Amino acid sequence: MTARPNVKKLARKQRFEGLAAALRYHDWAQLTDGSYVDLGIVVRRDAISALAASEDPRAADAISRALNDGARAVRLAAVTALRDRREPVVAPALASAYLSSDATGDEATRSAALDALSAIPMSTAAPLVRAVVERHGDR
Repeated sequence: MTARPNVKKLARKQRFEGLAAALRYHDWAQLTDGSYVDLGIVVRRDAISALAASEDPRAADAISRALNDGARAVRLAAVTALRDRREPVVAPALASAYLSSDATGDEATRSAALDALSAIPMSTAAPLVRAVVERHGDR
């Protein structure tokens, strides 16, 4: 088992690589009923928050990768963190999150991604983003 990342310390020391690695941290615990829960979700959400506050130019790309996390809470945190960013990777990542969450039935992520996409000025949005927003309007 990998040691639990100290996200606050990594953020304070501006350790981008450590924060990006924290996005992959899992800590599975078995419950009394035999099911498993990932205690690492909190670490990954905290890492997203720290990366969102970072001025590192690689932060948006790292956060974008968290849109594919298995935990809805992490995906929602990633969408929220990307909402006000304008790096080139953001719009296509949010569009992809919208489309994939639509296919899996994750309504919360789908709605948050659409909201974030709607905040992007259409004059600067990629054609894919424009098509996704227009497609949603037809429903």
